[in-house]
Formats: sequence, C-alpha cells, structure tokens
Amino acid sequence: MKNLHIIFSVVFCLVTLFALSVFAQGTKSEPVFDVDKVDTNIVDDVKISNPSAAISSSNTNFGNWYYHSPYFYSDVINKWKVHNDTKIGFMLTSGNTRSYTFSAAEEFGFSRGPLVNTLTGGASYAQSSTVPNTPLAEDIRFIFASDKFEWHFKNKFYAFVEGGWYSDKPSGYESNYHGLGGLGYFFVDRENVVFRVESAYYYNFEDLVSPQTSQSLHSIWGGFRFYWKIQEWTSWENTLFGIENVMTPEDFRLKLQSNLKFKVVKHFYFGIGLDMRYDSQPVVGLKKTDSNISGVMGFRF
Repeated sequence: MKNLHIIFSVVFCLVTLFALSVFAQGTKSEPVFDVDKVDTNIVDDVKISNPSAAISSSNTNFGNWYYHSPYFYSDVINKWKVHNDTKIGFMLTSGNTRSYTFSAAEEFGFSRGPLVNTLTGGASYAQSSTVPNTPLAEDIRFIFASDKFEWHFKNKFYAFVEGGWYSDKPSGYESNYHGLGGLGYFFVDRENVVFRVESAYYYNFEDLVSPQTSQSLHSIWGGFRFYWKIQEWTSWENTLFGIENVMTPEDFRLKLQSNLKFKVVKHFYFGIGLDMRYDSQPVVGLKKTDSNISGVMGFRF
C-alpha cells in the first residue's frame, strides 16, 4: 500500500510539474503560415478571416480537437467535429504457459459549440494454463460501456456528467453501474500539450459475484488527464483518478492509464499501454492491485 501510494504520488508530481512548466512558457503560439498549404475550401466554408487559423482548424478533421476545449479552435466552434479511435489487440503464447488474450475498444466523440459527447465501449478476454494437456481456464472477461457529456465555458471551466457499466467476473463483479457529475478545468490547453483536472460526486452500484452481497457506494471522484504530442507521429496520453468512499474512508481506489502511440500511416497507429488499478478493499480472496501492459493496433480520425 505504501509503495503504491509513493508510485502514484511520483507520477502525479512529475506530470504536474511538467505541465505547469509548459504553461509558464506562455500561451499557444500561432501556427506557421504557409500560403501553399492553405485549403481554400476550408477558408470558404468556415469564412475565416485569418488564413493561418484555417491551417490550425483543418486539424479538427483528424480528431486533434478532442483533447482541447471546444474554444481552442474558435473559428470552427459552431461546426460539427467528429473523433473516432478503434483499437484491437491480440497475444498468443505457447510452451510452459499456454494462453491467448484478445481485446477491442471503441471511442467515438462529437462536438458542436460548447457541447462534447464521448461514447466508449470494449471488451477483453483471456484464457491460460500452466499445466500441459489441460483445458485453458478463463483469466479475464471484461466488458465495459460509458457515455460522457461535457459543457464547456470560455474561461476553461466545464461541467460534465457520465454514466457507465462494466462486468468483470474474474475480479468478482457481475455488474457495476456508475454515474458521476462534476466540474473540470484546463490548466494547459496548447497545440501540443493539454493538462486538465476533474472532480465529481460519484455513485456506483456493485452487483458482486455470489456469494458476495451487492452494495452501493457514494464517493468523491478526482483526477487529471494529460496529453502530449511529442512529435508529429508520436503522442503520450495519461489518465489518473482516485475514488474515495465518503461513508467508509478506508475504501479507496485508484486507476492509472498510460498510452504511448506511434503513427504508422495517416489514420493508423501502434500503441503501447499500461493499465493499473488499485482497490484498498477488493472482493474477498482477490489481490488489491491489478496491472496490464498491452500492445494494440488502432484506427483513428
């Protein structure tokens, strides 16, 4: 428990210090204007008075808008913008350990004006065995879906609500339903770096695997989201949040997701991801910490 808290604290401090140092350097710089690269169709359609802004606005066609406040691309604030990210992963092992793991996830978002909506869903399934000539046993069967609405204000604040569900039987959860509502703020909102924090009231109902009983939890939810476009073909995305049960303070949960993405060609990329979860009071018989490192191929626009 102590070591895990130290790890999360170090990660949080490093990312926070980096984001604040970037923020201290000033606001977003204007993109370099190259008259040969201006898309006249975009200029005519959006009626942008500044041609250099048209170059920046054209990036919204490829999902870059998704990390920013809708007001970041102010020239197309009232245009429909769409974001899609489809990921598929598969791993097969043989020898002393026989196993296979399959995962797939879909993230679809759209924005118009100050409203942003994001729908996510996916599943992971794995079987393995360390005993020769025996059937594979189920290790992972995780299914999830959620929907999040955000309403953004011009001062970098935004309000949001989210609802979701997941099933994770090997971890003791037949079904888990959650809903939350709160506020967020963009500390940094630049072309290549975005850092925002969120805090919310969180409610979830847990239908545990028999013979465990179901339970309802009222919690305080908080965390941050960090995006860094390192180069044109490389980006790093991080999400860290914690859930504190207000009725039972010793019931504390953390989740860290970190993804490094390398663009292969235009809309396709290869990604390496780390997913770590901690539960101070897990289902009886299970460990407090789960972690997973994965490689995926993705399609994005």
